Amino acid sequence: MKNTKLYIVSLIVLNFFSLAILKAADPAEELKNTRKLFKNASYSLKHLNAFTDSALALDNECYAKAYNAAGTMIGAKFEGNPFKKIKDFSKGKNALEEVIEANPENPEFRFIRLAVQLNIPKLLNYRDNIKEDTTLIKVFLNTDKHRDEDLAKMLKTFLELYSL
Repeated sequence: MKNTKLYIVSLIVLNFFSLAILKAADPAEELKNTRKLFKNASYSLKHLNAFTDSALALDNECYAKAYNAAGTMIGAKFEGNPFKKIKDFSKGKNALEEVIEANPENPEFRFIRLAVQLNIPKLLNYRDNIKEDTTLIKVFLNTDKHRDEDLAKMLKTFLELYSL
């Protein structure tokens, strides 16, 4: 009986440390993964769920909020009820705008907004920042400020893809 208790306690402790190690993954790698998943999030609910799970797991609160806001807007695409669709889209839009207002010079947040604005129906009337965001991203890429090569590569590829 004593050995059984010791065994169970050992398993619990081992599981706790295993979870702690998994949670302590490299934040840069987590962000890279979220960026990759963002590209495919609008293809299906399966892709969207993988993306939002990844976004919610980000250590940086602002990045988690920005990518989660994008996930909320993308999720509106899969909603059947038109009123809920608009409500979800607006909720995500407002959350993303808050992040950008608090971090106006962050090119990644501007990229998220730009990607959404270029890929949603025009009738949603959310296209006011395309030129502004494109300009900020280009300025960022033309300076020595960027140390995140993954981000720079993603931004360059996006601008080329959309001929911006």
